[in-house]
Amino acid sequence: MATALDHATLQGMPELVKAFEEIANAPNTRKYETRLMKPARKLRNSIRAAAPDGPAKQGPPGRVPNPAKTIKNSIIAKKFKKKRKDHPAVMVAVHYRIAPHSYLVEYGTAGRRHPKKGEYVWFRRESDGELIRKKSVAPMPANPFFRKTFDNNKSSIIREMKVETLNFIDEAAAEASKKTLK
Repeated sequence: MATALDHATLQGMPELVKAFEEIANAPNTRKYETRLMKPARKLRNSIRAAAPDGPAKQGPPGRVPNPAKTIKNSIIAKKFKKKRKDHPAVMVAVHYRIAPHSYLVEYGTAGRRHPKKGEYVWFRRESDGELIRKKSVAPMPANPFFRKTFDNNKSSIIREMKVETLNFIDEAAAEASKKTLK
């Protein structure tokens, strides 16, 4: 017994294939990156909230440290500048020029001694600015603010990226269908 579905035909298949090809070859990766920056900024803000309040980056002796150059302010979200055209990408990272010591805070340090004669480690005391010299450095425990926050927010960030990607595809399909209908 034949049903209505046995003899169904699909119309518009070549146009649909053409529309999907146009979406895949669309040169508007900047629009897609802009959409992906939304979840990246959310991740950046949550990592900044978890980052420790540390002292500003110390410059050369005699220079006043810049209070804006802290670990919290070094967390950035940005688009990659150099990449292939068909691979849009965004990143959340620590800007190494603002906080070059952030990996020491993230992973901690072991105690160190400088046994050679005449070798010292110099520190500037925060309270009065006095220079202190020591022959050894105490260990610093790890404070995993970046990785811990990333792991805690990974599923929600991926979900938001999927939503942004689907919205981008829907908009690109709508634009392609408008071009096809003209």
